[in-house]
Amino acid sequence: MSPAKDGGTEPNSVNTPVLSKQDDSCDISTMYRLPEYIVPSKYRISAGFDIPGRSYKGNVDIYIDFHQQTEQVYLNAKNLEVWDVVLINQASENKLTCINLLKDDSLGVYRFDFPQTIDSGKYIMSLKFSGKIRTGLQGVYLNRYMTEEGKEEQGVATMFAATEARSFLPCFDQPDMKAVFEVDILVESHLSVLSNMNCTSAEIETHDELNQSTLLKRYRFAASPVMSTYLLCFIIGQYSSISTTVDGVPVSVFAPVNREHEGEFSLSLAVKCLRLFNEYFGIKYTLPKLDLIALSCISVGAMENWGLITFRENQLLIDPENASRSDVQRTATIVAHEISHQWFGNLTTMRWWSDLWLNEGFATFMQYHAIDLLHPEFNIWDQFCSGVLINSLELDALENSHPIQVKVNNPLEIDEVFDRISYRKGASVIWLLYNLIGETAFKQGIRQYMQKYNYSNASTEDLWQCLGHFDGKPVSTIMDAWLTRVGFPLVSVQLQTQDGEQTLTLGQTRFSSVHKDNKDLVWCIPVRILIKPSAEEEAVILPSFLFDEENCDVPIPKGITLDINNGGFVKVNTGFVSYFRTDYSMDLNKALEEGLINQKLSAVDRLSTIEEKVSLVLREKGNTVRLLKLLSKLTREDSYLVWMVITNFFHVLRCIVWKDDVISAQFDHYVVSVLEPCLDRIGYLPASQESHLTKMMRAMLVSQLGLRGCDKVVKQCVSRFRVLAAGDADPMNWESLLKKSVMKVAMAASADDKVLEVLLRRLEDPQDRQFVLYSLGYSSNPDVLHRVLELSLSPKLRDQEAVIVLESVCQNRRGYPHAWRFFRDNFKHFYERYGHGLFLMATSIKSVTENFASSECLLEVEQFFDSVKYVGCERTIRQAKENVGLNITWREKEFDSVSEYLKSF
Repeated sequence: MSPAKDGGTEPNSVNTPVLSKQDDSCDISTMYRLPEYIVPSKYRISAGFDIPGRSYKGNVDIYIDFHQQTEQVYLNAKNLEVWDVVLINQASENKLTCINLLKDDSLGVYRFDFPQTIDSGKYIMSLKFSGKIRTGLQGVYLNRYMTEEGKEEQGVATMFAATEARSFLPCFDQPDMKAVFEVDILVESHLSVLSNMNCTSAEIETHDELNQSTLLKRYRFAASPVMSTYLLCFIIGQYSSISTTVDGVPVSVFAPVNREHEGEFSLSLAVKCLRLFNEYFGIKYTLPKLDLIALSCISVGAMENWGLITFRENQLLIDPENASRSDVQRTATIVAHEISHQWFGNLTTMRWWSDLWLNEGFATFMQYHAIDLLHPEFNIWDQFCSGVLINSLELDALENSHPIQVKVNNPLEIDEVFDRISYRKGASVIWLLYNLIGETAFKQGIRQYMQKYNYSNASTEDLWQCLGHFDGKPVSTIMDAWLTRVGFPLVSVQLQTQDGEQTLTLGQTRFSSVHKDNKDLVWCIPVRILIKPSAEEEAVILPSFLFDEENCDVPIPKGITLDINNGGFVKVNTGFVSYFRTDYSMDLNKALEEGLINQKLSAVDRLSTIEEKVSLVLREKGNTVRLLKLLSKLTREDSYLVWMVITNFFHVLRCIVWKDDVISAQFDHYVVSVLEPCLDRIGYLPASQESHLTKMMRAMLVSQLGLRGCDKVVKQCVSRFRVLAAGDADPMNWESLLKKSVMKVAMAASADDKVLEVLLRRLEDPQDRQFVLYSLGYSSNPDVLHRVLELSLSPKLRDQEAVIVLESVCQNRRGYPHAWRFFRDNFKHFYERYGHGLFLMATSIKSVTENFASSECLLEVEQFFDSVKYVGCERTIRQAKENVGLNITWREKEFDSVSEYLKSF
């Protein structure tokens, strides 16, 4: 059937505009932004979909205001057929027919020429269009769904962020050109359609002009508020749902047929988030419904389309009784993130992609703020420090990082801005400001911002103006360097004593992973200092202050005498509330290490202290062996957060210890000796009233110890895997708590493909699927690894799942060379799938290169990426090369000393 017949006249009819080549009047190949004098106000879209034929046709009426005379109209469009283009003056009803069409499908700009001057005024631009349903994960693409009979069929999903709405229909595809959308979709009658707004009618139609009568159904949706094109969405398929209401607004979770019960946790959380954000932002959710839908195929974890949020299945659907605690937490935070976008991003939108951080940084911050209120047992702000702040600092230390506010012109550059800097550094500097000005002032400023710019667009400066001042300084002055500069400061600390008075002397320079000239760079740094005078005295936190010079002195208050030889120490940036690293003088560093070993610091201060030491080692200011010796003394450590930062360092050390089998085995022995006491203390089964973070720590320790060959852990995991493989009930339910860890360890311990076969069978279990994907790459058998890599690009896996499998293989010392060769040999395939999508290509490039630590490998990476014609991820490629160079430097400097230490350990 071809519901696209509804679209009207065929595109090769006499009404098709003449296609012409580029002329000198205007070069659309560099028209990154459309002229501002033509502004849309409404789209009326009607589209019919022929899913078996992988195509669609439609028509659109675009209501446009012309603010000056012109003879041409510029729209964003890409790889579309366009015909029957007419411009109608709303006042006079005069019609102008397009006589010439100029296309640039690379950039996505079409120029429509008309036979006479178009006067200023209100017009309707009516046109018909057709396009292809794509096989990738962008634009209008194929998405699998399950029927009632359990058969997998092809449906349709959309992903229009950042600039893919133009690949669906001609439009003004810029965030600042908001308009109303009225949508109707025609599909085969057995299919359902969801869109941003509520469905107002669904009517059967018969199209007798086809070879046989075909029943079709037209879904009409209510008009939306004004919104940006990237938020438009529709989903075609079959789904089950569960629903409730919040203040009269229906809230629903849509899931694959017969799996709607797995959405109960997310539905409950969505309700709580909606109520929380209604109050926090001071504006109630403005759409008539909110749908959350689990898709089998989507390039990102979730997309905040207004009123119809799309998720990966494993990000939305979960059984909280049997899922790992980390998975429950992940679902909670991602649901909160996307719902916060319904205000910050959708209702109020950045003017241009240079301010993407306003959307993503704030939503990242708000997901933690919301979950802290809804699930205080998660200790989520502490995890913000370990998972967001530290992660951002690692990338921001590179020369090939970028400022939060980054100049973006070409749409091909926009996808690269969706990275850890926009999300995590953006959230980190909001965290910095939130802690500086306080909850009350912050909330008042955010409410003012939302009230002032709702249904509109705003810039970073607009936000700063609403947030006002602190300590006599405009917020914009405080925050300017954090947003416009690459990197962050390194604060040096020394203790000076003169005439019995003690003073801390601070200095600041830019932290850099390489030796660059960083002089004359000054940030306005909020600083909070903890002083523990001695072992017997309680710690004191000094009042926060702004450090905005190259150097400053901080007098230790009268009545406090710092005795660093008697258990006293100083911790700068206590609570990890600011965005910098600290370099202590030798005496202060030694005193702080004693406080760390004796657990006189909070968990967050312990993790930040260790992270700073790791970063200085990687910057060549520290000593790797000294750090290894310190970590071996943390025998009483019981914090998941601290062990996470330690195990991350162990992972980074692979560039040294993966050089050969001997040192690798010695390092694994060292790691086991450091981690094993903690697992012995907490055991394999949870205690009564055990904390959320302890449960997460157990899974991490079992995985780390098992993969490093700890004999008793391997035996436990292999035993549990046999129970899992046999399908027997486990009376202790041990495997459901640690299933992913068990699968990984069993895979690593298997010399043949028997474990692989079991895991592949469990791919069909939706609750196990993600566990399996993350476990497939841990075999030491080259033949098994080859099968796993081949599987990654097979039709058995969804497009986004190939990257998970590739990452899994790259975590394996035996696997990463195979993964690099596979990626290189199949680069065309990876590029076609992910080259113009968000995150997935960048993730693949980082995964296959980050383990290299030799000049030969660096040369190979450079030559390969120089040889391929690749548009997109250029910054990621530069970062990959820089990382390999840093690995080489570190290995050359530290290999001999680390090898000697591990040999004698």
